Amino acid sequence: MEASFVFTVEGGKVTTGKPIGPAIYPLGVDINAVVAEINKITKQYDGVDVKIEIDIDQTTRKFRVLLVKPKTTDLIKQNSLKNIITVKKLHEVSLITGIHIKELEGTCKSMHIKVV
Repeated sequence: MEASFVFTVEGGKVTTGKPIGPAIYPLGVDINAVVAEINKITKQYDGVDVKIEIDIDQTTRKFRVLLVKPKTTDLIKQNSLKNIITVKKLHEVSLITGIHIKELEGTCKSMHIKVV
């Protein structure tokens, strides 16, 4: 039997506390190993909220962690302040998403976010 969980976590900063620990502890899985795997996978999204999915095989107690990549618009919103985003922050979003800066500028324009 397999159990699946979906969490929104801050990239690279997951702990064994809420919400992950209380949810998976009753299944007998090594929580420290799960948290280490999540932090390894989400390291490149440091400080950004990302969704992860944890699948746990309850008979073998093995687990699998999957990263759901964040939407580009969410990354832009998190890196902007009062509808303004700097080119430096936009470059960071570009590195994470692999999207060219000119395309990101177009996305910002459609979101009414000024690039400075």
